[in-house]
Amino acid sequence: MEEVLLEVKSVSKKFEDRYVLENVDMRLENCQFIAILGHSGSGKSTMLNILSSVLRPSTGYVFYKGRDITKLSKKEVAEIRREYIGLVFQHYMLLPNLTIRENIEIGNKKDNKNINLEELCTLLGIQHLLEHYPYHLSGGEQQRACIARAVIKKP
Repeated sequence: MEEVLLEVKSVSKKFEDRYVLENVDMRLENCQFIAILGHSGSGKSTMLNILSSVLRPSTGYVFYKGRDITKLSKKEVAEIRREYIGLVFQHYMLLPNLTIRENIEIGNKKDNKNINLEELCTLLGIQHLLEHYPYHLSGGEQQRACIARAVIKKP
């Protein structure tokens, strides 16, 4: 049996007077791949933001490796997100005044466990774009740069 990586218990999220999520339970085991599907406005992005600790649920609990992250301080949550979570947003969120290399290196840790930047970018087909700025890239190329930034630190 694999280790439970993320567990959500009775999570609800309310914005003003409307529930976007209500009483959601789920488990994600280490190395498991899942898809979250639903109609526009059904709470998919809200659920992903809660799982990645960008949002806190209105009620319920989110456990990361058995630790309740809904009770942590903003600093503690930021440390977990920085160390263990790689986020790729729908909008690119690349810094326009930095090259693609510099944008990717923002996600880099200072230890030796990182993925090699050149190899990663070759795999993603953007190795020739590292010295370009985001506005020089297509939408798909910018998204691949965001993927590189998210996974370079081996979250």
